[in-house]
Amino acid sequence: MPGIAAPMLDLLSDAQAAVEPLFDQPLVPMYVLRAEVVAYRDYLQREEPLNADLGMGLSVARSSLRMLGRLGDRPDPRAHRLAQVAVRYFVCRDDGDGDLQSLFGFDDDAEVLNQVVRRLGMTDLALA
Repeated sequence: MPGIAAPMLDLLSDAQAAVEPLFDQPLVPMYVLRAEVVAYRDYLQREEPLNADLGMGLSVARSSLRMLGRLGDRPDPRAHRLAQVAVRYFVCRDDGDGDLQSLFGFDDDAEVLNQVVRRLGMTDLALA
């Protein structure tokens, strides 16, 4: 699915440049994606970064895990790729806006997740 990032996710933030290469990564098993989210969530809870909006980061983690749970272990490749893009964007600390550098650091992560869950028909998992 290389080259589908731009039409698939209509992002307003600086996230687009960081998202596009994620579409070209090989797919990893869903349990790996779950483990990545859990590890980053646990890191955030343990470190409680002062400059970050911890509540937003934990909300992104919670919605990401719910999304992965609904997809199951063997989703269709398109859904798998979209979910992987959202997760990999979230767990990257230095994405469009560095997660831990400001109170708005997780806003772009929420934007990417929101676009993905909407594409997957899981609008109830979108964050405000």
